[in-house]
Amino acid sequence: MSLLSMNSTKRYLRVLFSFLRNSLRPMFRIVALNRSMRVVRPINASSSLQILAGNIYSVTETGVTVDDNFSRLLIVECLARMLHNASDNRPFNSSGTLPVIFDDDIATRGTWNFFRGLPVGTTRGYPDDVDTTCYALRVLPIDPIIANGVLDRILAFTESHPDKIIPVYFPEHCGDDNSSRCTILDPIVCVNALRCFAHYGRFDEPCLAPTKAYVGHVLREPALMLDGTRYYPSPDALPFFASLLVTELEARGPVHETFVQATTPLLQNYLVVSAEALVGASVDPLSVAMHLLAAYSLGLEIDCRTVQALEAAQLDTSAGWLCRYGRTGVRIANRSLTRLLVEEALGRRECSVLEAFLW
Repeated sequence: MSLLSMNSTKRYLRVLFSFLRNSLRPMFRIVALNRSMRVVRPINASSSLQILAGNIYSVTETGVTVDDNFSRLLIVECLARMLHNASDNRPFNSSGTLPVIFDDDIATRGTWNFFRGLPVGTTRGYPDDVDTTCYALRVLPIDPIIANGVLDRILAFTESHPDKIIPVYFPEHCGDDNSSRCTILDPIVCVNALRCFAHYGRFDEPCLAPTKAYVGHVLREPALMLDGTRYYPSPDALPFFASLLVTELEARGPVHETFVQATTPLLQNYLVVSAEALVGASVDPLSVAMHLLAAYSLGLEIDCRTVQALEAAQLDTSAGWLCRYGRTGVRIANRSLTRLLVEEALGRRECSVLEAFLW
């Protein structure tokens, strides 16, 4: 065979392969979804806690160390998920918490502040917030009487909010100089508050309807959330927390089926839109991990390029931006939390050989 004919044959085969790949990709992606290869890495308490051995403090993008309650609460929740089926759960004490993270008396605490000690990078009288409080009431062994009393207070000041939506801060802690803070909204704070109400069997409180509608409205506009929310810089934080809400409601049976059925397709569409921003972009590992965990929980087909982006992000020196100051926009990261969520996401990853080949 002459060199000319060999080159022609190679060109023909390249064109043929390209045609077959583009024509058959949809069919193979369906096969890939049904015959996916799941790689699950064994998880144990000891290896997970090694991540916390160094430092569980947060840090701002300007290099300032922050000792906050919120990151610690997310770490407790993440470890509880990861170790749920693990045989070695010794790090948890009898109350279900980690002494290394919360070593003070927490059972009788009502409202919680983002900061553990004096506020850093903001006003000295920083008010207690609904986000941190609802997380604490849900993941820590708080006295149920105290917890329900706090939820009653949230309902009371939500009723007086101009939009009847759960705000970010407890108004009685705002003070006169921070009165403008009392009406600030953030959809992720609303989601985490709804999770807390569901945890205590109060998801159907009538005055929560405007908050649920607000969350649904935001989920319908994913393109407007590519820069995150006021307090969360990642566009994938909202579907991450909202997918946890849906999963927790599903676990309670069909009683909340209407909300779940209405919210799930909104979340799925949101993740499809946000996936375009992840593939081929320079993103932090926390954002990719949140995206993958949300997609897994909703049963979405995973783009292998997103998994590969997370594996590559493991080598990134950035800690992943969890939240930010509302007024200045300065971002805050917690490296231990990021590593735990990356570990969880990679431990649950699904990737089809066929799909990886076709991409």
